[in-house]
Amino acid sequence: MDVDPTTGILYGASSELRTIDIDTGNATTIGEISSVNQTGILMQSIAFSPDGTLYGVSNDSVGVLTLFTIDVTTAAATTVAPLADSSIWGIDFAPDGTL
Repeated sequence: MDVDPTTGILYGASSELRTIDIDTGNATTIGEISSVNQTGILMQSIAFSPDGTLYGVSNDSVGVLTLFTIDVTTAAATTVAPLADSSIWGIDFAPDGTL
């Protein structure tokens, strides 16, 4: 889960992207996280950059981690790059934008 720094909205993700009402805990599904080549991409971790871009890390069935950007209005995922370190379990951004 992470809060969009540009809107204050809390998001959560698994294979679906959701907004979460911080007062009630109710979740609203935006959609299944999918790319051009995959549907239902299971995110291990998500994090917003300071400019409001949502990133996610997914581990595929053979242990390859991939970094994605995720559109918060459609849940469409775009591959940024495969990650060499397969031990990554969470991502976060520093205030200066360093991942």
